[in-house]
Amino acid sequence: RIATERRNEGKDTQETKVKDYLRSLGFEEAPTVAINTIVKGPQAMQFCAECQLGERKADVVVRLHDTRLMAIECKVSNSANKQRQAT
Repeated sequence: RIATERRNEGKDTQETKVKDYLRSLGFEEAPTVAINTIVKGPQAMQFCAECQLGERKADVVVRLHDTRLMAIECKVSNSANKQRQAT
């Protein structure tokens, strides 16, 4: 239970940092909606947090300046081996 709480806290911190970074690049946060077609969701230079993207869940969805859609997953691992691989 404690490990799960730590992962959730880490994920939330990571999500906040990703959103802050996107804002620093000029992106704006848009309301969260289910995205079931490529034209739904945030508009160019916008992002939304934790939403349904097709049949999957995405932590942050970004609409790039050229209208491509990018999903970002924020994930934290307590495994020492996985942490070494990430660095």
